[in-house]
Amino acid sequence: MRIYYAKPDAIIYFLNETEEGKQVNENIFGEKYEFIPINYPTTSIHIIKLYKQDVVSWGGKTFNASNRGSFHVFISLHHNIMFGFYGDDLITHEDENYTLENV
Repeated sequence: MRIYYAKPDAIIYFLNETEEGKQVNENIFGEKYEFIPINYPTTSIHIIKLYKQDVVSWGGKTFNASNRGSFHVFISLHHNIMFGFYGDDLITHEDENYTLENV
């Protein structure tokens, strides 16, 4: 299974959809010196990656990410919250120990 990690001080972009429409809120994610797992399979918030694109528009904001490793969009199935990261704020690791039987 491919696990995504946010680099230290990565910016997370929450892609909200409310009664007023779509909005983007940004925040610093993680710790200054640590890589934080995003979609680790044993977490209770069940995060999956939806897609990645070079250009994503949401709530009047456009993420031009063609030179930043695309824009990666995830969702928390537990909270139904979508969020994204620029690809250059992520690293990936293939963990062969996590298969569907383990999750």
